[in-house]
Amino acid sequence: MAPSRTASNKIRAADIERLGIIMSSSCYRCEQSKKPCIMSECNKRCSECVRQGKSCIRDSNFVPRSDWNKLYRARDKIEADKRRVEEEQAQRDADIARLGNELTRLFAARQESINRNRRLRDQEKFLNDRAGKFLESDAQTLEELEKLEEEENKRKQAEATATDKLQALLATISNVPSPSGFNFTAFDSAAMLPEHSPNS
Repeated sequence: MAPSRTASNKIRAADIERLGIIMSSSCYRCEQSKKPCIMSECNKRCSECVRQGKSCIRDSNFVPRSDWNKLYRARDKIEADKRRVEEEQAQRDADIARLGNELTRLFAARQESINRNRRLRDQEKFLNDRAGKFLESDAQTLEELEKLEEEENKRKQAEATATDKLQALLATISNVPSPSGFNFTAFDSAAMLPEHSPNS
């Protein structure tokens, strides 16, 4: 069953509204009803007049084809510009996402550098503490060696002094008449000194 004339008019009116443009000057009917006057290139009536099945009365009943061509070219240019802008926006969004990932990676690398620097500082402090203990131990050992050397020098000096005194005493005794049978010259003065081991 074919659609009624009213239904057919509604379909045509919907097509005109979808493909047409709002005219700068409305027809008599649209002006009276305060509705937008929408026309397309292939129709001499606006969508509202087609819907109602009425004639479209205006100062100029039909827009020249040259004007429609200008309008379509302008609309095509706008569509092309919109597509280009949308593509540029998509590219910018991709760049932002890539930069965001790169920024995240750089922040992670920076944090790793901070952590590594902290670990190196801790290791450096540990080594410095060990070096300080080594120096303290070496100083203590050196002090003990110097003390032992000083004691050894004092001991040798005391031995030399005792030897000198003993030799002087023996020289004195040698000038005294000795009992018969006693030989002072055979007396071993070193035997009278106290014995010391090399490590004492």
